[in-house]
Amino acid sequence: MPSSVTPWTRLEGTDLWHVARELHAAPGRHFHDFSRVRSLYAHAADTFALPWCASLDLAILLQDVIAGPGHELRSVLWARGRGLTDRTTTDLILSTESCRPGRDNRLILLELADFLDPAASRRNLDLQAREADALEGMDFMDFARSRTTWLGGLYGRLRDGLSGMTDPDSRAMFSAIAAGVRRSVHDLAPAREPVAA
Repeated sequence: MPSSVTPWTRLEGTDLWHVARELHAAPGRHFHDFSRVRSLYAHAADTFALPWCASLDLAILLQDVIAGPGHELRSVLWARGRGLTDRTTTDLILSTESCRPGRDNRLILLELADFLDPAASRRNLDLQAREADALEGMDFMDFARSRTTWLGGLYGRLRDGLSGMTDPDSRAMFSAIAAGVRRSVHDLAPAREPVAA
């Protein structure tokens, strides 16, 4: 078998990989495109050195196969309709709806890992704004307000989740991610503030 271009995954080159890649290439997908999928696999391999798991591999590939609001649930329903998911894959994908730390945080960590890098966080905000404009017709000011609200809620969920974590490595990682989320809220602040006349 030829070596994979994408780290960690064992799905590359399969029919499902090609279908997922086509769906991620739909017009307007600036953030939830296939480079995002590859980024999550890179985080699995490099940032967290996670052991390979078939359910997580599938969850990474399928979590954003359907774009737009409610994409996690819609992606699960798409995958279920094709007999592609097991309970763990479904739970992993749905855990990213709120990104509230819980029992199995692997996909949440991958999803939020870019908050560890300020440049990646800023790049993601730009791509998310472009996608919101393309798919929902949302101008940047509305995006900034909406994203700031969501990120503020995420920050609270992460901080609340820390209280139940006993593993020091998990606490440290989620604390660092929470700091990155807070930094992203700060990065959006100038866009939210009204300009004085």
